[in-house]
Formats: sequence, C-alpha cells, structure tokens
Amino acid sequence: MEALEAILTRRSTRNFRPDPVAQEKLDRILAAGRQAPSGGNSQTNHFLVIRSRAVLDTLIRMTEEAFAAMEADEHAYASLRRHDEVFPGECRKAFSMGEAIGRQSAG
Repeated sequence: MEALEAILTRRSTRNFRPDPVAQEKLDRILAAGRQAPSGGNSQTNHFLVIRSRAVLDTLIRMTEEAFAAMEADEHAYASLRRHDEVFPGECRKAFSMGEAIGRQSAG
C-alpha cells in the first residue's frame, strides 16, 4: 500500500474487541512505531503496553481527574480558536468540552 493510499483510506476505531492482541502483532506495531520519524531525529517516542484492565481503568480515572483539575483561562484553547477562524464551527464541541472540564479561577 502506498503512503498516500494509507492516509486517504485510514479510519478511526473507537470500539475495540475485548480479546488481547497477539504478541507477534504487537511486536510488529511497536517496531513500526520505533521507526516513525521524530523532530530533529530526537527519537523521544515512548510506548506503554497495558494488558491489565485494572491498570487501564486506574489510568483512565487518573487522567480524568487531572483534566478536571486543569484551569481554563483566556489562553486555553487559543490554537483551537485560531483553527475555528479558518474552519468556522468545527471546534465548538472542543470548546464546550474544554470549558466544562476546566475550573474557573477564584477571584
């Protein structure tokens, strides 16, 4: 498959099967990820394979709590606002989500 074909035919997956990924497939995916380009060839990519549902649930909870604790200010989502000027309406959902999880500053 050519790179352009892969880009144009890619799809997002949001529902996953519960069965584990075979180790051979996982090894191939990780090997491909290690070959991915990085800015200035810094190779700062890190991969974390989580096979335990309990660990994954804990990570999800911790991430949700960290996002909920973030403060939203006038600079938050500035890049989305610039993007929305070019693509009107596309980022409204992102704004409302960000404003919903951000705490208002006291005072």
